[in-house]
Amino acid sequence: MVSTRAADRLRAFEAVTSRVETAGIPYVLSGGTLLGAVRDGALIPHDPDFDLEFDRDDEARVRALQDDLAALGIELRVKQRNGIGLADGRPGPDGGCHASNLQVYADGRHVGDLLFFTMFDDGIARRYDAATRTLYNPRMMIPAWYLEEPRTARIGTRSYPVVRDAALVLEVTYGPDWRRPIAPGDFTAGSNPRSGAVYDKPTERLIEHALAQGWDGDYRDRPSWPPRVTYVNSHAARRWVFRHEPELVSTDILTRAHRLAGRDRAAGLRAHHQRRLDAIAIGQAFAAAEARWQRTQHRRSREERQVLEAELAEFRAREAERRHRRRWLRRLRRPVRSLQNLRARRRRR
Repeated sequence: MVSTRAADRLRAFEAVTSRVETAGIPYVLSGGTLLGAVRDGALIPHDPDFDLEFDRDDEARVRALQDDLAALGIELRVKQRNGIGLADGRPGPDGGCHASNLQVYADGRHVGDLLFFTMFDDGIARRYDAATRTLYNPRMMIPAWYLEEPRTARIGTRSYPVVRDAALVLEVTYGPDWRRPIAPGDFTAGSNPRSGAVYDKPTERLIEHALAQGWDGDYRDRPSWPPRVTYVNSHAARRWVFRHEPELVSTDILTRAHRLAGRDRAAGLRAHHQRRLDAIAIGQAFAAAEARWQRTQHRRSREERQVLEAELAEFRAREAERRHRRRWLRRLRRPVRSLQNLRARRRRR
């Protein structure tokens, strides 16, 4: 029997995709939904939500479907987390920024995500917030070639649009054993440890494959990738940066890549991708620094505990000495009090 959550997810998935297709809004399946469609021909039973990718230019059209979906008991909510933007090495006015995606709720349950990507003139689609210069989820970057002529995959009796060469995209995302189902809750098994597990998808293989298929990667009518991007994508890195050195997150992204692109577009794209990996490595370094900081805190706490224990032992020694002194004083006072009592009794006589 289908669980209530799974039933809500399937109902919302079919309703959203149906309304989107009726409105003529292009999209593709993403993440675990793409994996389930290609591998199983169904939504993965233990995947809590479905994922759809859209072009950011279509975000307003997607939001316009909210009233129709609300009539079906489906709600679209703006997700208010997922990254943090730092401008010129300092946190933004609100201490962070908002993710560019909508969450789908059915009967009060989160059952899906609608992800919006910006296509840049270097031909890479990214989840990017121009207002705060923040890149979300670097592992989700994908060259435009995979989105230009979508293929289809079936979920149940319906066909849905998916990226070109979905098997390669899934291998890059989840590792060479992506066809092997994993147990519920095991989100690391099946990922590629050499690519940084599930957080940092290397797009170099995707770029090289697209170039080999004749893709030129030049989209002059799209916005230029900014020469300077500031972002932190992991919670551990965020904590470390706020505590220590927020100026370290400022990263010059495309200086060398732009120079190369003038002579050799393919070399420019590869150089650009290497710069992106360098930027991602900064986030990984922050996470490592956070771990070192935590270990330092543990050692510091242990040393502080030792100091406190020494102070407590000293206090207990002083207290024991004080009690010992009081006992001796009481013993010394007893004869004096006895003599005083004897004299008092004699006077009363």
